[in-house]
Amino acid sequence: MTRSAEVAVFAGMRGPARTFTYLVPDGLALEPGHLVRVGLGQRPVPGVVISLDGAVERELRPVESLVHPLPLLRPHQLALAAWMAERYRCGLADAVRAMVPPALASRARASHLGTARGERSE
Repeated sequence: MTRSAEVAVFAGMRGPARTFTYLVPDGLALEPGHLVRVGLGQRPVPGVVISLDGAVERELRPVESLVHPLPLLRPHQLALAAWMAERYRCGLADAVRAMVPPALASRARASHLGTARGERSE
């Protein structure tokens, strides 16, 4: 069954509590709260799965990979992040990022940084 995921991406974007929709590849077991890597423009960025949907009605970019095997945030934490975004007029990704351990968010970014020769380090 083809599913989609709403992901709050950590791309330094400001604005409303907006998420992006990605295709969940077959065999990738995702839950809300998982830290993932997704493509945004020409670069991979980390993000947190906010919700899952069973219906895919359009062509979507896939989730590239799962960064951590366990969901980092529980449903009540995701609800708190949504409230924070609404109350303090910040982006949902900013509120979610405040709850993710910095070392994991850094690890999600670092695995896609270029090496000295310009190659990907994966």
